[in-house]
Amino acid sequence: MSGDLGSEIKLESIPCALCGQNAAELITKGYDYEYWSSKQEFYFVRCRNCGHYYLNPRPTREASRQIYPPNYYTVEGRHTNKSRIIAYLKSIVIRKRLSYFEKSFKGQVNVLEVGCGDCALLIALKKKFPQINCVGIDLKFSEGARLACQKLGITLIESAIEDADLPEETYSLVILNQLIEHLWQPVEVLRKINKSMAKDSLISIETVNLSGYDRMFFKKNFWGGYYFPRHLNLFDFNTLEGLLKKTGFAVVKQYSLLAPIIWTFSFHAWISHFGNKGAKSFARFFSDSNPICLGVFSCLDAIALFCGMTTSNQKVIGRKI
Repeated sequence: MSGDLGSEIKLESIPCALCGQNAAELITKGYDYEYWSSKQEFYFVRCRNCGHYYLNPRPTREASRQIYPPNYYTVEGRHTNKSRIIAYLKSIVIRKRLSYFEKSFKGQVNVLEVGCGDCALLIALKKKFPQINCVGIDLKFSEGARLACQKLGITLIESAIEDADLPEETYSLVILNQLIEHLWQPVEVLRKINKSMAKDSLISIETVNLSGYDRMFFKKNFWGGYYFPRHLNLFDFNTLEGLLKKTGFAVVKQYSLLAPIIWTFSFHAWISHFGNKGAKSFARFFSDSNPICLGVFSCLDAIALFCGMTTSNQKVIGRKI
């Protein structure tokens, strides 16, 4: 167990972030199975007006340091520093997902990644396209990430996106990978980002998908996509498209991605709840730092995608209008 176990997280009750209505029904409840930042139980509800899923009550923004401990995986660089195998596979995934935008990387291009974590994507981008300007924003950066970015001329801003000052009409591409589900104010943030983007520029978002086929196996409260209490808002294809349209974007492309980490979080949560030492030891096997788990679940999702199924990870590319 990690984090400040036992201390209570300050919570706040909120209306739906998408429509502002205050009528919702309970969907599921669970604990912080990954870091045990507290012993509190958390609740996901569904808005009766628009169908949006959100955590309510949720941690306040002041509780960020508690729910994102120093060993949080993006700060720790678990996917790049701890395993050469995972780092290599991640680099392949990054290159493939950037291929769609390569035709845009000609001349002076400004790219912003919000929630850049260990900066692996920005570093790969800058190495392949040295002429572009890269900026990354996140709550905290490791010293290793700072040094690597400094050598390449990547600008890092340590701040919540809600508090960051962004220049207007500047960025040609904005990337939000596994970030929008963590935002306290997704509508306001996307509108802010929209203002910072140049005409006809693109936004790339990857996030959890509520419609993933694997959710049915863990629907009670152990599905990894819930990720209590850090995931504050959850989307399916329709609600994510609606969010983009509401904030000044048109959807260009939307599709499913492999979701091996969601699988590992699901099994880790399910086994952890048994509470005995044997279960906890077994739960450690289901980790996002275990290449065996990630490989097996990637293959499983690849088969599902081949069969036309929807996974628990989605990507949407939008254009500023």
